[in-house]
Amino acid sequence: LTALGAKLWVIQVYASAVPFWDQWDEARLFIKPWLEGRLAWGAWFAAYNEHRIFFTRLLDILVLWLNRQWDPLLQMVVNAILHSSCACALACALWAFLGRKHGGRICFMLMPFFALPFAAENILHGFQSQMYFLGIFAVAAILGLGFGAPGRGWWWGGLIAAFLSIFTMASGFLAAAAVIGLIGLRVLKARRVTRLQLVTAACCLAVIGLGLALNVSVAAHDKLKADSPLMFWAMLKDCLAWPFGDHSVML
Repeated sequence: LTALGAKLWVIQVYASAVPFWDQWDEARLFIKPWLEGRLAWGAWFAAYNEHRIFFTRLLDILVLWLNRQWDPLLQMVVNAILHSSCACALACALWAFLGRKHGGRICFMLMPFFALPFAAENILHGFQSQMYFLGIFAVAAILGLGFGAPGRGWWWGGLIAAFLSIFTMASGFLAAAAVIGLIGLRVLKARRVTRLQLVTAACCLAVIGLGLALNVSVAAHDKLKADSPLMFWAMLKDCLAWPFGDHSVML
């Protein structure tokens, strides 16, 4: 409730009902063809910049259909509910991992990460639900594949989430890479590798391969990418120091 209330306050004070920036592309390339009955199935999975935002398109069409009109403010509110629900799910997962203890502490520690307006443009841009879908599917993939018994329900759920994460943002396949890292740590600790670990690693490699195969490069965006480890670190420390961007020591 704290996270949701904080987001709704930001929307109330700063949001505009006028679609912003990339959202006009959503109208031109997706919503208008859908309303006119000429939207091809391939458009649902088509790349937008570097990303294949199937779930964002699905959510936005659902909201449009239920509301009977395109409303960026309503999209922002739906996104706020989605992200706050993600916070609740993460808190429940951590609570279960800790043996159903320290629920209050978990909520207290998670709340600032979801309530503070870090990357506030995501809150104020109705087109940004892919950011939240990425987190949802990535966490589900890591929990299922990383901690579920191979071949059981949670494991299959994690595998499905890992594949679906590819259609949230281009970096979705990295959740599978994190699971491979987790398997590697366990192998080092136990000094042996099991057949089930190899099966999980193979599935993760398949997810990574598909994610890389679907990768799209946008030449106009090359200038926005870090071209050296030093530049990457400079950007990372500014993000970690938020909201004290001028004082990197706060990272």
